[in-house]
Amino acid sequence: MANILSFFVSISVTIFVPLCMAATSFNDDQSVLLEFKAHIASNPHNVWPYNWSSATGVCIWTGVSSGVSGRVMALNLPNMILHGDIPPPLGNLSFLLALNVSGNCFNGDLPSELAKLHGLELMDSSNNELSGEIPSWFGNLTELRHLSLFGNNFIGSGSILSSIGNLTNLRELYLAATDIAGEIPREIGNLRDFQVFDARNSSLTGSIPENIFNMSSLKWIYLGNNKLSGTLPIDIRCNQRNPMGGRQPSELGGAGHRRNGAHRSHSTGYLQHVFFEDDSPRKQ
Repeated sequence: MANILSFFVSISVTIFVPLCMAATSFNDDQSVLLEFKAHIASNPHNVWPYNWSSATGVCIWTGVSSGVSGRVMALNLPNMILHGDIPPPLGNLSFLLALNVSGNCFNGDLPSELAKLHGLELMDSSNNELSGEIPSWFGNLTELRHLSLFGNNFIGSGSILSSIGNLTNLRELYLAATDIAGEIPREIGNLRDFQVFDARNSSLTGSIPENIFNMSSLKWIYLGNNKLSGTLPIDIRCNQRNPMGGRQPSELGGAGHRRNGAHRSHSTGYLQHVFFEDDSPRKQ
């Protein structure tokens, strides 16, 4: 995922400094990460960072980035096929800005203690085996810019949608195949920096709030394979060409309308792609 990688490169260059400091808070962060390591039940590809040890500082641990204070600011462990669960004490990493555990086999619920990560800007737990409902406490993480939860075993819940208006800094939201239910809240249209919304292959109902199509920041929206209904805005269905050929449908709903898309010119600075089909381009 190019956007995630560029995010980490930017942070590592401008913020993170490999400096370890002997402080109580630093030792607390070390203890939290060692407990996290203890919850790893299996490492079939033998890629676990074995330099995680109480004998060394966290600033040299694989996948860990710390700031000038020595506090942990990023945990980046994608695509290691690690098996285990995410322990509640991870919520005590109070300086954490980025948490990326995508592409592993973590199971169980997301612990509510993660709601204490008030400075978190990026969370990617996609492509794991997490279960339970998508927590509503994500609405407390008001600094979030990127949230990826797709590719897990969550059961349907629209609670996260009810609090999405609180995430005023959110830019990208990936909820595909989470079986999330409920209606798309009108509050999404108030997120000034919102760029990507992917909720395909879920159980969304109702109509798409028209103010979403008026957002100057929104570039991509994927809503294929849901239970949406209602009409599309006139400028989307009449003025925009379908990249798969033909014109936009005037209404959503029914199998005949599940493979339609829309494209708006890149030069306008507005919405570039709308997809209501189930084979829209995958996130890179």
